[in-house]
Amino acid sequence: MADQVGEMITQIATAATQSAASAQINNNLEQIAAPVRDLATGAQDAEKSCQDLSRLALELEETVGNFKLDRTRRIKMRRRKFPTTG
Repeated sequence: MADQVGEMITQIATAATQSAASAQINNNLEQIAAPVRDLATGAQDAEKSCQDLSRLALELEETVGNFKLDRTRRIKMRRRKFPTTG
């Protein structure tokens, strides 16, 4: 009987150690997960900024395309043709 009690105590001690190790692992995973979430949010913000910058570059290219230099190197605005409404 003493052997059985000793074995039970060993099992309880092993389970307690495993439980503490599991808690430590969970804590470590949470410490890793928080910065990863922040990084993902930053990446999404960067993606949106890149899209906005690309859109602005296209708008700038279109605007600059409306200007031309004449023979005396003066800048003239090209006349845009707008559809007429009738």
